[in-house]
Amino acid sequence: MSSAVRQPYAKGLRRTEKILSATREMLINEGAEALTMRRVATTLGMSLSNLQHYFSTKEDLINALVDAQYESYVEDLNEILTGTMTPEEKLGAVAQTISDDYQTDEGSILVWELWAFTGRNAYVADAVNKAHESERRIVRKIISQISPDASKSQLEAKATVITSMFEGVGLFVAPGRPQTKSRKAVTEQLKTAAIAIARA
Repeated sequence: MSSAVRQPYAKGLRRTEKILSATREMLINEGAEALTMRRVATTLGMSLSNLQHYFSTKEDLINALVDAQYESYVEDLNEILTGTMTPEEKLGAVAQTISDDYQTDEGSILVWELWAFTGRNAYVADAVNKAHESERRIVRKIISQISPDASKSQLEAKATVITSMFEGVGLFVAPGRPQTKSRKAVTEQLKTAAIAIARA
């Protein structure tokens, strides 16, 4: 988590999580443009100076939220990679995990709101890029198990195409999208397509 987070004690950590939770909810419900340190403090019944004891600036707060969001995401994918399923099952499980994540407000709206900061916050941009690279790395390893004779450039190209498909599915399965009724069918087609590309 960001070095901006202070007070590494139980009470401080509980308060930090409450602050991050309130920030998540504000981003999901009101968007990035509504987020201010003063509004977060007011929501939690804190003074602005008290909030700044944990996060000095809005940038520090956003950076910590990004760290928490993407660390959990990458951990979930790594668990699949190190599991006992067949490579095809692992690739399908990655697709399912990402699709399921996009079907939640935290996995779709929050992520898209965090992306809004990437143009002016180098830390957030770097964290997002690292998370996407971790996803590609995991997918690349699974593809290498499915197609052990593929060259490094072939593995990279396949991983890039497959992860692009995985990220793109959010446009169709996220809450409020008109295609949500066909989420299951879309996700199954996503798995089938990913496995076919990995085998090709």
